[in-house]
Amino acid sequence: LIFSSSEIIELNGTIIEKMIQDTALFKDKMNIYAEKCAIKYHHKKIKGSKWKKYLSPIYNFCLNYFVNLGFLDGYAGLINAYEIAVYTRKKYVHLYKLESGT
Repeated sequence: LIFSSSEIIELNGTIIEKMIQDTALFKDKMNIYAEKCAIKYHHKKIKGSKWKKYLSPIYNFCLNYFVNLGFLDGYAGLINAYEIAVYTRKKYVHLYKLESGT
């Protein structure tokens, strides 16, 4: 965006971004996202084998923690990589249930 007349001002104070109030709300939200993603995969005919629900979370953890250098963020990087792996597992569990009809 280009503004014809704009002025940059400095604000005093800090900005605190707090999207999730507690871990239960976060887990519920991730479960909803995993289910929606599984439905999308199901419509696109992406297969979710038994192996994917075990190997994909490990792959995603290693990708986010080691390849994407999450370990440099310390404990926060570890938790982030772990939560992404948990989300991936839930996604493939939902997809497997959709495919098997259970």
